[in-house]
Amino acid sequence: TSSWHVGNWDAERHLTRIAQLLPLSITHAEKAPLVLSPTSNSFAHKIGETLEIPFKITKNAEIKGEITVTLVNSPHSKPPQIKIKPDATEGKITIPLNSSNELKIAPNQAHQFTLQANFTLKHQNNLPALESAKADLKRLEDLEKSLKAESKPIPPAFNTAKKKAADFLRQQSERSKPRDLTHSAYSSLLTLTITP
Repeated sequence: TSSWHVGNWDAERHLTRIAQLLPLSITHAEKAPLVLSPTSNSFAHKIGETLEIPFKITKNAEIKGEITVTLVNSPHSKPPQIKIKPDATEGKITIPLNSSNELKIAPNQAHQFTLQANFTLKHQNNLPALESAKADLKRLEDLEKSLKAESKPIPPAFNTAKKKAADFLRQQSERSKPRDLTHSAYSSLLTLTITP
């Protein structure tokens, strides 16, 4: 999946879409709040059978309420949807492959789709900036103490810098307050082949 641009992270929901090619971004500060991992990425079934997709859920955040799992670009015109308890670590979604107009795929064809999990989580925006602001203010306070201990005068620019650091810390504290955020997570791309 890839993310669409978000102008205001505090007010807008971040949207994703399925992509064949994925730009890579690595961060050491954040983990995905939820990872949806199917046990297999490739399935081959005949018409009339039932496709069962077992998956594992790894949570790296506090999830509130049920997790809703559905299909994106489903091979069935009425995609199934299941609800999973927030403490569950695995689940299974089932798709009937009946020969009807609801099935979008014919024998000897392959169809790609993905699982999507929708959930609500407690989110804190940009925690590394908050920690950095705390460290900057503490560094300035320690410097002020050492200047006073040595009976050295404190330059006026120092007080301005300390006030700016305190204001920035207050701003980052406000921005990083925990709030409920609706979020989506996607599995890797799955392939279903209908065999004759």
